[in-house]
Amino acid sequence: MAGSSNLSAAKRSLLEKYLRGNSPHAGESLARIVPRKPGHTAPLSFSQQQVWLHSQIAPKDVPLYNETLTLHRNGPLELDILGHAMDEIIRRHEIWRTTFDIVEGEPVQIVHPPKPGFEFQAADLRALPSEKRAAEAMHLACYEARKAFDLKTGPLLRGLLVRLGDGEHRLFLTFHQLIFDGVTAYHVFLPELVSIYEAFSEGQPSPLTEPALQYADYAVWQRNQLKEDRIGTQQKYWQETLKGDLPLLEWPLDRARPPVQNYRGDIQTFALSEAELQPLKALSQQHNVSLFMILVAGLAAVLHRYTGQEDIILGAPTAGRNARELQGMLGYFLNVLPLRIDVSRDPPFSELLRRVKEAVIGALSNQDVPFTQLVETIRPSPDPSRNPFFQVAISLEPPVKIAARGWAATQSDVPTGASKLDLYIDVDERSDGIQGPVSYNPDVFDASTISNMLEHWRTLLVGAATDPNRPVSDLPILTARDRQQLVVDWNKTTAEYPRDECIHELFADQCQRPPQATALQMGPEVLSFRDLDQRSSRLASYLQKLGIQAGGRVAVLMERSFEVVVAMLATLKVGAAFVPLDASYPADRLAFMLRDCDPVAVITRERFRGKLPRVPATVICSDTEAKQIAAESIETPTATCKPDDPAYVIYTSGSTGKPRGVVATHRACLNRFSWMWREYPFAAGEVCCQKTNLGFVDSIWEIFGPLL
Repeated sequence: MAGSSNLSAAKRSLLEKYLRGNSPHAGESLARIVPRKPGHTAPLSFSQQQVWLHSQIAPKDVPLYNETLTLHRNGPLELDILGHAMDEIIRRHEIWRTTFDIVEGEPVQIVHPPKPGFEFQAADLRALPSEKRAAEAMHLACYEARKAFDLKTGPLLRGLLVRLGDGEHRLFLTFHQLIFDGVTAYHVFLPELVSIYEAFSEGQPSPLTEPALQYADYAVWQRNQLKEDRIGTQQKYWQETLKGDLPLLEWPLDRARPPVQNYRGDIQTFALSEAELQPLKALSQQHNVSLFMILVAGLAAVLHRYTGQEDIILGAPTAGRNARELQGMLGYFLNVLPLRIDVSRDPPFSELLRRVKEAVIGALSNQDVPFTQLVETIRPSPDPSRNPFFQVAISLEPPVKIAARGWAATQSDVPTGASKLDLYIDVDERSDGIQGPVSYNPDVFDASTISNMLEHWRTLLVGAATDPNRPVSDLPILTARDRQQLVVDWNKTTAEYPRDECIHELFADQCQRPPQATALQMGPEVLSFRDLDQRSSRLASYLQKLGIQAGGRVAVLMERSFEVVVAMLATLKVGAAFVPLDASYPADRLAFMLRDCDPVAVITRERFRGKLPRVPATVICSDTEAKQIAAESIETPTATCKPDDPAYVIYTSGSTGKPRGVVATHRACLNRFSWMWREYPFAAGEVCCQKTNLGFVDSIWEIFGPLL
């Protein structure tokens, strides 16, 4: 990315250290942060401001900014001590006793005095069968996670303690994002809770020193920083990086994107085993990149393979704690940055890694520009159905080391019913691999689509670790299941179907099961299989008397009716192929189709004769010639017809400028029908609606699929 190549070696080292789990500038202070004046309200930080502003306009029925954290305790747990430990943490950190209000037209933070007695809901599931406890715990947690918060009255966190066994507990915590982020969860809150709980368990006071600064102090400091010229240089970087037409990721959707983002969400879990992770770590060392960069490169490669797009923007949250005073502070610091990734010219994965490294380092070097200001600076084309820059984002939490045994934490594993993007991958690096939730919008994607994409990502990463010099287009993406489906299952040619019969012969068989069953219905009128068989045989005999023979083509120009099905069957019974025409077509299109198919006859009704151009074909009007037709025999006439003979001709829409007639044989139709009957079988008494224009190929299935 532009602007990153001039970084000093020291700067690069610092940034790469961050990408392995440390904040840039963690060992330095950009400018001294000092406590704010007592009694003064504090403004919102820029990260908070973005969340607060959007929460005012986001759908109220979706808890978009509810965040979850699950504490796992395996071992004895004293509930009173846990409550006192939570009280102590809330006392130490003002942000967890903060609410938000409007003062003089601006949103501000209102810090409340400590209030002992942190309350959490409690549930004991030991009476349930052991195999049902985890599911019931998740059900209870989901209910709590989806409750809305009142930003003005608070509190903005709540807990649910579930006891699954004598030594197994889960504390499900739900926060509003204004006071919480992932770094808060893993690197500040969890270590503090463990230290304080252990000290209180031994009757000792908290071993932690008092915080010198609070989140509100940081918010004041950050506002003062912006007043300096520090942000201006970084804005120039983003103007250069995000110049031109920004790409929209047009990856395959299962349903049309809602015109306005509804932020509905569901989650799945992605995991890489330790065996799969080790080659990726070796690749990381070999190419001097972070594990996060490898995951980003793999994701960009998969999306490129899905879409063919060479310019892809992904979102990546930064820790935002760019001063050492912020390392032990609770609160929301994240700033999500757009990573613009170049996948052009089919690069080897190693080259794509180099490009991703430049993009990540460049973005992190200019991370101080708040996302809201980035939008104001770049001014991307407004689209209420999408995020301004990206619809897919990824984050990786580094391993968390806790001295005490028996404690663990997982974030965002409780479905809140919300998702900020089409896809957000939020994984953690652990001793046994990588694992974490993947949130997505179920109104846009099926669950199977997301699980398949995650498997393709995994497969590509494993392949890239094996041979990073292979071009992106050549990296493996298909799983063993995909290969079985594509190569074997979808290419089976041994399926049985009536390959030696014709359509009208199968219809004759069906007319005996039983003859009086309803074949067609139109309003209150019904036509039995026997009646349809006899009427089509009479018309077939009439056609033969007029000289219509096997091998010819008979155009059918009628409205949707009993008569159109009678005409189609009669044409097949004389061994000819029918050509359905739509009376609503323009005269020049009808004239072209009739000239092109060169029919020996046209079956129509008197009121459509005026639509017919002059053609050297016999014209039969089924209504004005009804008496002559009714006088014919009900016996099916003898005609030579083979399975490979044409059954019908359908004309394409003409999107290329000229309609084209496509010929289908009896055997091809029955092959297709047999597959449809297996995959979408009819039930006894089921009704099939003939809803498709007669000139479109789906109408053939809608008519003959149920009749046969």
